[in-house]
Amino acid sequence: MSAAENDSPAGLYYVGRSYMEGCGVDIDTNAAVPYLQKAAAYGVPAASDKLANIYNWGTLDIVGNGDSAIYYYHKAAQEGNGHSCYVMADYLLRRDQAAAAVDYLMAGCRDNSEDCMVLLGRCMQEGVGFKKAEPDTAYLFFELAASRFGNAEAYYQMGLARMQGIGCMADEALGKAYLDTAANKGYAAAMYTLGQCYVHGWGCSEDTDLALYWLRKAASLDNVRAINTLAAMYAEGEGVDKDEAKAFELYTHGAQDLGSLESLTMLGSCYEHGIGCILNSQTAVELYTQAAEHGYAKAMYRLAAYYDQDYYIDGDEDDIHIEGDPAKAQEWLVKAAEAGYVYAQYTLAERYENGSSLVKIDLKQAKKYSTMAAEQGYEPAKAALNRIK
Repeated sequence: MSAAENDSPAGLYYVGRSYMEGCGVDIDTNAAVPYLQKAAAYGVPAASDKLANIYNWGTLDIVGNGDSAIYYYHKAAQEGNGHSCYVMADYLLRRDQAAAAVDYLMAGCRDNSEDCMVLLGRCMQEGVGFKKAEPDTAYLFFELAASRFGNAEAYYQMGLARMQGIGCMADEALGKAYLDTAANKGYAAAMYTLGQCYVHGWGCSEDTDLALYWLRKAASLDNVRAINTLAAMYAEGEGVDKDEAKAFELYTHGAQDLGSLESLTMLGSCYEHGIGCILNSQTAVELYTQAAEHGYAKAMYRLAAYYDQDYYIDGDEDDIHIEGDPAKAQEWLVKAAEAGYVYAQYTLAERYENGSSLVKIDLKQAKKYSTMAAEQGYEPAKAALNRIK
Protein backbone atom coordinates (compact mmCIF):
# COMPACT_ATOMS: atom_id res chain seq x y z
CA MET A 1 0.00 0.00 0.00
CA SER A 2 2.86 2.38 0.75
CA ALA A 3 3.94 2.39 -2.89
CA ALA A 4 0.40 3.24 -3.95
CA GLU A 5 0.19 5.97 -1.33
CA ASN A 6 3.32 7.48 -2.88
CA ASP A 7 1.60 7.35 -6.28
CA SER A 8 3.95 4.72 -7.67
CA PRO A 9 2.40 3.66 -11.01
CA ALA A 10 3.31 0.01 -10.46
CA GLY A 11 2.14 0.20 -6.83
CA LEU A 12 -1.20 1.68 -7.85
CA TYR A 13 -1.68 -1.06 -10.43
CA TYR A 14 -0.86 -3.91 -8.04
CA VAL A 15 -3.14 -2.56 -5.32
CA GLY A 16 -5.97 -2.31 -7.86
CA ARG A 17 -5.23 -5.80 -9.08
CA SER A 18 -5.14 -7.11 -5.52
CA TYR A 19 -8.65 -5.77 -4.91
CA MET A 20 -9.83 -7.41 -8.14
CA GLU A 21 -8.31 -10.80 -7.36
CA GLY A 22 -8.65 -10.86 -3.58
CA CYS A 23 -4.90 -11.03 -3.01
CA GLY A 24 -4.38 -10.11 0.68
CA VAL A 25 -7.71 -8.22 0.75
CA ASP A 26 -11.36 -9.01 0.12
CA ILE A 27 -12.40 -8.81 -3.54
CA ASP A 28 -13.78 -5.31 -4.08
CA THR A 29 -13.99 -4.06 -7.66
CA ASN A 30 -15.27 -0.65 -6.57
CA ALA A 31 -12.14 -0.20 -4.47
CA ALA A 32 -9.94 -1.41 -7.34
CA VAL A 33 -11.16 1.07 -9.93
CA PRO A 34 -9.67 4.30 -8.50
CA TYR A 35 -6.22 2.67 -8.19
CA LEU A 36 -6.42 1.29 -11.73
CA GLN A 37 -7.58 4.65 -13.08
CA LYS A 38 -4.59 6.41 -11.49
CA ALA A 39 -2.21 3.74 -12.79
CA ALA A 40 -3.74 4.03 -16.25
CA ALA A 41 -3.30 7.79 -16.15
CA TYR A 42 0.39 7.18 -15.46
CA GLY A 43 0.53 5.01 -18.58
CA VAL A 44 0.47 1.47 -17.16
CA PRO A 45 -0.96 -0.59 -20.08
CA ALA A 46 -2.11 -3.49 -17.90
CA ALA A 47 -4.15 -1.09 -15.77
CA SER A 48 -5.95 0.27 -18.84
CA ASP A 49 -6.59 -3.28 -20.04
CA LYS A 50 -8.11 -4.35 -16.71
CA LEU A 51 -10.29 -1.24 -16.59
CA ALA A 52 -11.47 -1.99 -20.13
CA ASN A 53 -12.43 -5.53 -19.07
CA ILE A 54 -14.34 -4.17 -16.09
CA TYR A 55 -16.34 -1.74 -18.21
CA ASN A 56 -16.78 -4.24 -21.04
CA TRP A 57 -18.22 -7.08 -19.00
CA GLY A 58 -19.41 -5.35 -15.87
CA THR A 59 -17.96 -6.72 -12.63
CA LEU A 60 -19.90 -6.93 -9.38
CA ASP A 61 -21.26 -3.42 -8.78
CA ILE A 62 -19.65 -1.89 -11.88
CA VAL A 63 -22.12 -1.50 -14.73
CA GLY A 64 -20.83 -2.35 -18.21
CA ASN A 65 -20.03 0.72 -20.29
CA GLY A 66 -19.08 0.14 -23.93
CA ASP A 67 -17.68 3.63 -24.54
CA SER A 68 -15.42 3.45 -21.49
CA ALA A 69 -14.34 -0.06 -22.45
CA ILE A 70 -13.31 1.03 -25.96
CA TYR A 71 -11.51 4.07 -24.55
CA TYR A 72 -9.37 1.97 -22.22
CA TYR A 73 -8.81 -0.88 -24.73
CA HIS A 74 -7.65 1.71 -27.26
CA LYS A 75 -5.42 3.36 -24.66
CA ALA A 76 -3.88 0.05 -23.58
CA ALA A 77 -3.40 -1.04 -27.20
CA GLN A 78 -1.66 2.21 -28.06
CA GLU A 79 0.65 1.50 -25.14
CA GLY A 80 1.41 -1.97 -26.54
CA ASN A 81 -0.77 -4.24 -24.40
CA GLY A 82 -1.21 -7.46 -26.40
CA HIS A 83 -4.62 -8.41 -25.06
CA SER A 84 -6.09 -4.99 -25.79
CA CYS A 85 -4.53 -5.07 -29.27
CA TYR A 86 -6.38 -8.34 -29.89
CA VAL A 87 -9.69 -6.96 -28.60
CA MET A 88 -9.40 -3.82 -30.73
CA ALA A 89 -8.47 -5.87 -33.80
CA ASP A 90 -11.45 -8.18 -33.31
CA TYR A 91 -13.71 -5.15 -32.80
CA LEU A 92 -12.47 -3.54 -36.04
CA LEU A 93 -12.68 -6.75 -38.10
CA ARG A 94 -16.34 -7.07 -37.13
CA ARG A 95 -16.82 -3.59 -38.57
CA ASP A 96 -14.96 -4.33 -41.82
CA GLN A 97 -12.00 -2.13 -40.89
CA ALA A 98 -9.41 -4.78 -41.71
CA ALA A 99 -6.40 -2.55 -42.39
CA ALA A 100 -6.68 -0.86 -38.99
CA ALA A 101 -7.22 -4.25 -37.35
CA VAL A 102 -4.00 -5.60 -38.88
CA ASP A 103 -2.06 -2.66 -37.40
CA TYR A 104 -3.30 -3.61 -33.92
CA LEU A 105 -2.47 -7.27 -34.52
CA MET A 106 1.08 -6.38 -35.55
CA ALA A 107 1.46 -4.36 -32.35
CA GLY A 108 0.05 -7.23 -30.30
CA CYS A 109 2.53 -9.66 -31.85
CA ARG A 110 5.35 -7.37 -30.73
CA ASP A 111 3.97 -7.80 -27.19
CA ASN A 112 4.08 -11.60 -27.70
CA SER A 113 0.29 -12.00 -27.74
CA GLU A 114 -0.44 -15.54 -28.91
CA ASP A 115 -4.02 -14.58 -29.79
CA CYS A 116 -2.76 -11.78 -32.02
CA MET A 117 -0.35 -14.17 -33.73
CA VAL A 118 -3.13 -16.62 -34.57
CA LEU A 119 -5.62 -13.98 -35.71
CA LEU A 120 -2.96 -12.24 -37.79
CA GLY A 121 -2.13 -15.60 -39.37
CA ARG A 122 -5.78 -16.11 -40.26
CA CYS A 123 -5.97 -12.62 -41.80
CA MET A 124 -2.84 -13.31 -43.84
CA GLN A 125 -4.13 -16.69 -44.97
CA GLU A 126 -7.38 -15.18 -46.22
CA GLY A 127 -5.94 -11.89 -47.50
CA VAL A 128 -7.97 -9.83 -45.02
CA GLY A 129 -6.32 -6.45 -44.53
CA PHE A 130 -3.56 -7.37 -46.99
CA LYS A 131 -3.22 -6.76 -50.73
CA LYS A 132 -3.17 -10.51 -51.29
CA ALA A 133 -3.24 -13.72 -49.28
CA GLU A 134 0.08 -14.70 -47.71
CA PRO A 135 -0.43 -18.36 -46.67
CA ASP A 136 3.30 -19.12 -46.26
CA THR A 137 3.80 -16.28 -43.76
CA ALA A 138 0.50 -17.13 -42.08
CA TYR A 139 1.75 -20.65 -41.40
CA LEU A 140 4.88 -19.24 -39.74
CA PHE A 141 2.74 -17.23 -37.32
CA PHE A 142 0.70 -20.34 -36.48
CA GLU A 143 3.95 -22.23 -35.86
CA LEU A 144 5.21 -19.45 -33.61
CA ALA A 145 2.06 -19.41 -31.47
CA ALA A 146 2.07 -23.21 -31.26
CA SER A 147 5.75 -23.70 -30.44
CA ARG A 148 6.11 -20.76 -28.06
CA PHE A 149 2.77 -20.92 -26.23
CA GLY A 150 1.23 -24.30 -27.10
CA ASN A 151 -1.78 -22.42 -28.48
CA ALA A 152 -4.58 -24.87 -29.31
CA GLU A 153 -6.07 -22.84 -32.17
CA ALA A 154 -2.60 -22.49 -33.72
CA TYR A 155 -2.23 -26.29 -33.77
CA TYR A 156 -5.71 -26.52 -35.30
CA GLN A 157 -4.83 -24.03 -38.06
CA MET A 158 -1.58 -25.91 -38.74
CA GLY A 159 -3.55 -29.14 -38.97
CA LEU A 160 -5.95 -27.68 -41.53
CA ALA A 161 -3.08 -26.17 -43.51
CA ARG A 162 -1.18 -29.47 -43.63
CA MET A 163 -4.30 -31.35 -44.65
CA GLN A 164 -4.82 -29.05 -47.64
CA GLY A 165 -1.26 -27.93 -48.39
CA ILE A 166 -2.02 -24.26 -47.72
CA GLY A 167 1.20 -22.35 -47.10
CA CYS A 168 3.10 -25.60 -46.56
CA MET A 169 3.63 -29.07 -47.99
CA ALA A 170 0.48 -31.19 -47.83
CA ASP A 171 0.87 -33.99 -45.29
CA GLU A 172 -2.36 -35.56 -44.02
CA ALA A 173 -0.66 -37.63 -41.33
CA LEU A 174 1.13 -34.59 -39.89
CA GLY A 175 -2.02 -32.52 -40.19
CA LYS A 176 -3.95 -35.16 -38.30
CA ALA A 177 -1.25 -35.16 -35.58
CA TYR A 178 -1.64 -31.40 -35.14
CA LEU A 179 -5.41 -31.85 -34.92
CA ASP A 180 -4.85 -34.50 -32.26
CA THR A 181 -2.84 -31.99 -30.24
CA ALA A 182 -5.47 -29.25 -30.59
CA ALA A 183 -8.32 -31.63 -29.74
CA ASN A 184 -6.54 -32.95 -26.66
CA LYS A 185 -6.07 -29.35 -25.56
CA GLY A 186 -9.86 -28.99 -25.61
CA TYR A 187 -10.33 -27.12 -28.90
CA ALA A 188 -13.83 -28.09 -30.09
CA ALA A 189 -13.35 -27.28 -33.79
CA ALA A 190 -10.34 -29.61 -33.86
CA MET A 191 -12.43 -32.35 -32.25
CA TYR A 192 -15.02 -31.98 -35.01
CA THR A 193 -12.39 -32.08 -37.76
CA LEU A 194 -10.67 -35.02 -36.12
CA GLY A 195 -14.00 -36.84 -36.15
CA GLN A 196 -14.22 -36.16 -39.88
CA CYS A 197 -10.69 -37.54 -40.32
CA TYR A 198 -11.81 -40.84 -38.83
CA VAL A 199 -14.97 -40.82 -40.96
CA HIS A 200 -13.09 -40.31 -44.24
CA GLY A 201 -9.69 -41.77 -43.44
CA TRP A 202 -7.78 -38.49 -43.74
CA GLY A 203 -4.30 -39.12 -42.36
CA CYS A 204 -5.50 -42.23 -40.55
CA SER A 205 -7.52 -45.39 -40.99
CA GLU A 206 -11.30 -45.03 -41.01
CA ASP A 207 -12.67 -45.74 -37.54
CA THR A 208 -16.37 -45.21 -36.82
CA ASP A 209 -15.96 -45.55 -33.06
CA LEU A 210 -13.26 -42.87 -32.86
CA ALA A 211 -15.21 -40.66 -35.26
CA LEU A 212 -18.25 -40.82 -32.99
CA TYR A 213 -16.11 -40.26 -29.90
CA TRP A 214 -14.70 -36.98 -31.23
CA LEU A 215 -17.93 -35.79 -32.82
CA ARG A 216 -19.82 -36.36 -29.58
CA LYS A 217 -17.08 -34.65 -27.58
CA ALA A 218 -17.21 -31.63 -29.89
CA ALA A 219 -21.01 -31.58 -29.73
CA SER A 220 -20.87 -31.63 -25.92
CA LEU A 221 -18.91 -28.37 -26.21
CA ASP A 222 -21.67 -26.93 -28.44
CA ASN A 223 -19.76 -27.13 -31.71
CA VAL A 224 -22.65 -26.68 -34.14
CA ARG A 225 -20.96 -28.48 -37.03
CA ALA A 226 -20.57 -31.56 -34.85
CA ILE A 227 -24.15 -31.25 -33.64
CA ASN A 228 -25.51 -31.06 -37.19
CA THR A 229 -23.28 -33.90 -38.39
CA LEU A 230 -24.39 -36.17 -35.55
CA ALA A 231 -28.03 -35.23 -36.10
CA ALA A 232 -27.78 -36.20 -39.78
CA MET A 233 -26.14 -39.50 -38.83
CA TYR A 234 -28.93 -40.31 -36.37
CA ALA A 235 -31.62 -39.28 -38.88
CA GLU A 236 -30.21 -41.57 -41.59
CA GLY A 237 -28.76 -44.31 -39.38
CA GLU A 238 -25.29 -43.80 -40.87
CA GLY A 239 -22.59 -45.13 -38.54
CA VAL A 240 -25.07 -45.24 -35.65
CA ASP A 241 -28.38 -46.90 -34.89
CA LYS A 242 -31.12 -44.82 -36.48
CA ASP A 243 -32.68 -42.54 -33.85
CA GLU A 244 -34.95 -39.87 -35.33
CA ALA A 245 -35.89 -38.52 -31.89
CA LYS A 246 -32.20 -37.90 -31.13
CA ALA A 247 -31.74 -36.17 -34.49
CA PHE A 248 -34.72 -33.91 -33.76
CA GLU A 249 -33.33 -33.15 -30.28
CA LEU A 250 -29.92 -32.19 -31.66
CA TYR A 251 -31.34 -29.97 -34.41
CA THR A 252 -33.59 -28.28 -31.84
CA HIS A 253 -30.61 -27.55 -29.59
CA GLY A 254 -28.58 -26.18 -32.48
CA ALA A 255 -31.42 -23.98 -33.69
CA GLN A 256 -32.91 -22.71 -30.44
CA ASP A 257 -29.87 -22.55 -28.16
CA LEU A 258 -27.00 -21.91 -30.55
CA GLY A 259 -28.64 -19.97 -33.38
CA SER A 260 -27.43 -22.30 -36.14
CA LEU A 261 -29.21 -21.59 -39.44
CA GLU A 262 -28.28 -25.08 -40.66
CA SER A 263 -29.93 -26.57 -37.56
CA LEU A 264 -32.99 -24.35 -38.10
CA THR A 265 -33.29 -25.44 -41.73
CA MET A 266 -32.92 -29.12 -40.87
CA LEU A 267 -35.41 -28.75 -38.04
CA GLY A 268 -37.78 -27.53 -40.76
CA SER A 269 -36.94 -30.66 -42.72
CA CYS A 270 -37.82 -32.76 -39.68
CA TYR A 271 -41.27 -31.16 -39.58
CA GLU A 272 -41.62 -31.51 -43.36
CA HIS A 273 -40.96 -35.24 -43.28
CA GLY A 274 -42.06 -36.13 -39.75
CA ILE A 275 -38.56 -37.03 -38.54
CA GLY A 276 -38.66 -37.37 -34.75
CA CYS A 277 -41.83 -35.26 -34.56
CA ILE A 278 -45.37 -35.03 -35.88
CA LEU A 279 -45.34 -33.95 -39.51
CA ASN A 280 -46.35 -30.28 -39.81
CA SER A 281 -45.85 -28.49 -43.12
CA GLN A 282 -46.90 -25.13 -41.72
CA THR A 283 -44.13 -25.25 -39.10
CA ALA A 284 -41.66 -26.43 -41.72
CA VAL A 285 -42.42 -23.39 -43.90
CA GLU A 286 -42.12 -21.04 -40.92
CA LEU A 287 -38.71 -22.44 -39.97
CA TYR A 288 -37.43 -22.37 -43.56
CA THR A 289 -38.62 -18.78 -43.85
CA GLN A 290 -36.79 -17.75 -40.67
CA ALA A 291 -33.52 -19.21 -41.94
CA ALA A 292 -34.02 -17.87 -45.47
CA GLU A 293 -34.69 -14.35 -44.26
CA HIS A 294 -31.36 -14.52 -42.43
CA GLY A 295 -29.67 -15.25 -45.76
CA TYR A 296 -29.28 -19.04 -45.52
CA ALA A 297 -29.25 -20.40 -49.08
CA LYS A 298 -30.29 -23.99 -48.33
CA ALA A 299 -33.44 -22.71 -46.61
CA MET A 300 -34.20 -20.51 -49.63
CA TYR A 301 -33.98 -23.58 -51.84
CA ARG A 302 -36.27 -25.57 -49.54
CA LEU A 303 -38.82 -22.75 -49.63
CA ALA A 304 -38.65 -22.70 -53.41
CA ALA A 305 -39.46 -26.44 -53.46
CA TYR A 306 -42.43 -25.88 -51.15
CA TYR A 307 -43.94 -23.04 -53.11
CA ASP A 308 -43.44 -24.93 -56.37
CA GLN A 309 -46.56 -27.00 -55.65
CA ASP A 310 -49.54 -27.38 -53.32
CA TYR A 311 -49.16 -29.31 -50.06
CA TYR A 312 -52.28 -30.72 -48.48
CA ILE A 313 -52.04 -32.93 -45.37
CA ASP A 314 -55.00 -34.43 -43.52
CA GLY A 315 -54.66 -33.82 -39.79
CA ASP A 316 -56.63 -35.37 -36.98
CA GLU A 317 -58.36 -32.09 -36.20
CA ASP A 318 -57.41 -29.45 -38.73
CA ASP A 319 -56.26 -29.83 -42.31
CA ILE A 320 -52.95 -28.18 -43.18
CA HIS A 321 -52.88 -26.57 -46.61
CA ILE A 322 -49.81 -24.80 -48.00
CA GLU A 323 -50.74 -23.15 -51.26
CA GLY A 324 -48.35 -23.34 -54.15
CA ASP A 325 -46.99 -20.09 -55.55
CA PRO A 326 -44.79 -20.62 -58.63
CA ALA A 327 -43.73 -16.96 -58.78
CA LYS A 328 -42.61 -17.03 -55.15
CA ALA A 329 -40.87 -20.35 -55.77
CA GLN A 330 -38.93 -18.79 -58.64
CA GLU A 331 -38.04 -15.77 -56.50
CA TRP A 332 -36.56 -17.93 -53.71
CA LEU A 333 -34.80 -20.13 -56.25
CA VAL A 334 -33.03 -17.11 -57.75
CA LYS A 335 -32.10 -15.86 -54.28
CA ALA A 336 -30.66 -19.27 -53.37
CA ALA A 337 -28.66 -19.40 -56.60
CA GLU A 338 -27.27 -15.89 -56.15
CA ALA A 339 -26.37 -16.82 -52.56
CA GLY A 340 -24.21 -19.63 -53.93
CA TYR A 341 -26.37 -22.74 -53.49
CA VAL A 342 -25.20 -25.08 -56.24
CA TYR A 343 -28.42 -27.08 -56.59
CA ALA A 344 -30.42 -23.88 -57.05
CA GLN A 345 -27.93 -22.70 -59.66
CA TYR A 346 -28.23 -25.92 -61.64
CA THR A 347 -32.03 -26.00 -61.32
CA LEU A 348 -32.22 -22.49 -62.77
CA ALA A 349 -29.79 -23.44 -65.52
CA GLU A 350 -32.05 -26.36 -66.51
CA ARG A 351 -35.14 -24.16 -66.50
CA TYR A 352 -33.55 -21.55 -68.73
CA GLU A 353 -32.17 -24.23 -71.03
CA ASN A 354 -35.49 -26.02 -71.46
CA GLY A 355 -38.04 -23.36 -70.56
CA SER A 356 -40.74 -23.56 -67.89
CA SER A 357 -44.13 -22.10 -67.04
CA LEU A 358 -42.37 -19.03 -65.62
CA VAL A 359 -39.30 -18.52 -67.80
CA LYS A 360 -38.70 -18.70 -71.51
CA ILE A 361 -35.71 -20.50 -72.99
CA ASP A 362 -32.71 -18.23 -72.46
CA LEU A 363 -29.40 -19.91 -73.21
CA LYS A 364 -27.44 -16.90 -71.95
CA GLN A 365 -29.03 -17.28 -68.51
CA ALA A 366 -28.66 -21.06 -68.70
CA LYS A 367 -24.95 -20.64 -69.34
CA LYS A 368 -24.62 -18.10 -66.52
CA TYR A 369 -26.08 -20.41 -63.88
CA SER A 370 -24.37 -23.51 -65.27
CA THR A 371 -21.06 -21.67 -65.02
CA MET A 372 -21.76 -20.71 -61.41
CA ALA A 373 -22.48 -24.34 -60.52
CA ALA A 374 -19.57 -25.69 -62.57
CA GLU A 375 -17.15 -23.38 -60.76
CA GLN A 376 -18.17 -25.16 -57.56
CA GLY A 377 -17.22 -28.48 -59.12
CA TYR A 378 -20.76 -29.70 -59.89
CA GLU A 379 -20.29 -32.27 -62.65
CA PRO A 380 -23.77 -32.08 -64.27
CA ALA A 381 -23.22 -28.33 -64.69
CA LYS A 382 -19.88 -28.97 -66.40
CA ALA A 383 -21.64 -31.31 -68.81
CA ALA A 384 -24.35 -28.69 -69.40
CA LEU A 385 -21.75 -26.12 -70.39
CA ASN A 386 -20.49 -28.46 -73.09
CA ARG A 387 -24.06 -28.79 -74.33
CA ILE A 388 -25.13 -25.15 -74.22
CA LYS A 389 -23.91 -23.06 -77.15
